[in-house]
Amino acid sequence: MTASSGRPLWVYALVVLVAGTSLYLAYELGRYESGYSMLDHRRERAQLTERLAAEKAVSDELRRQLAIGETSSEIDRATYAQVETTLADLQAQIQTQEEELVFTAASCRRKTASRVFASKGSRRCRATAKGVTSCGYCSCKRSSTELASRGPSSCNLKVFRTVKWLRST
Repeated sequence: MTASSGRPLWVYALVVLVAGTSLYLAYELGRYESGYSMLDHRRERAQLTERLAAEKAVSDELRRQLAIGETSSEIDRATYAQVETTLADLQAQIQTQEEELVFTAASCRRKTASRVFASKGSRRCRATAKGVTSCGYCSCKRSSTELASRGPSSCNLKVFRTVKWLRST
């Protein structure tokens, strides 16, 4: 096949091929002169891809740790709320028990005082079979020799001091 000028077509194809190759080489030479290298570009791209994968792994790990921290924080808040509720309940129980104790103690004081006032000193220390005296007022135990040396009036004095204290409270 020949063209209208009489030259074969393959010559035109060869000229186009040589011109295209020379233009591409000129383009690459310009990139090389400006500091750009295709091989360096490929190496740099591979390094950046590896770095991106490593940073993505670190990011995933940090997200996981953040989720663990948030869950732990929620658990701590729930636990603290539960502890505060339990503490409030226990404090209420303690308050109730203290009030009951005060009421019981006051009731016992009134009963003791009324028992002591009802007897008005008519009871005295009485001797037991073993020589130990048991007091009807204050439940003290004294030996017979102590009772003989002090007498029952010292015990009664102690009882009346107790009654005086019960009246004042």
